[in-house]
Amino acid sequence: MGIEKWPGEQIHSHNYRVPETFQDQVVVVIGDSASAHDISGEIVKFAKEVHLSSRSPGVKVSNYDSIWQHSKIECVYKNGDVSFEDGASVHADIILYCTGWVARVLSGKVLLPSEKEMLADIEKHYQRMEEVGKPKHHTHSLHSDEFEYLDWLAAETGEAKVDERLKEMYRTIYKLLAKFLADRGRINFKEMVVETGVFE
Repeated sequence: MGIEKWPGEQIHSHNYRVPETFQDQVVVVIGDSASAHDISGEIVKFAKEVHLSSRSPGVKVSNYDSIWQHSKIECVYKNGDVSFEDGASVHADIILYCTGWVARVLSGKVLLPSEKEMLADIEKHYQRMEEVGKPKHHTHSLHSDEFEYLDWLAAETGEAKVDERLKEMYRTIYKLLAKFLADRGRINFKEMVVETGVFE
């Protein structure tokens, strides 16, 4: 990607404070969640141009003429240019990352496992799914495993695990919601119990 040679300023949304600091700048915002859309909508009032890079470039984010949406970044160059997978290219002053915990990876504070290790983990994950009868199309479903996943993320990034009281609060609210929906015929409660495991 060439990011280590890109001469512009790189900022993470964690450090974002006020939109005025982007006055007359060409900004590339990376992300597709609430923070990316909210910040883009604020800085577009001051920036010369805002280019939102995401996996879903079809979503309209504002009524301003100076904001564009693009697919993912393909490459950045030492002359300040940023090219996107959709074929567009801009000369940018700032890249603003709205990418959650990924900031630590980008800053070098957290190192990713090797490709070999990641592929081995994927195979282990599929084996566990097969053992419990979970189909592959549920690969990204976190029901019943969300806290295990969050605790794993915390361990990988040096953060504290999710407080047990919050976990219990979540389970209680989830049960109440499931019962509410089941009473109104919106879901099958028994199937929900089997599928999610939250009620065990």
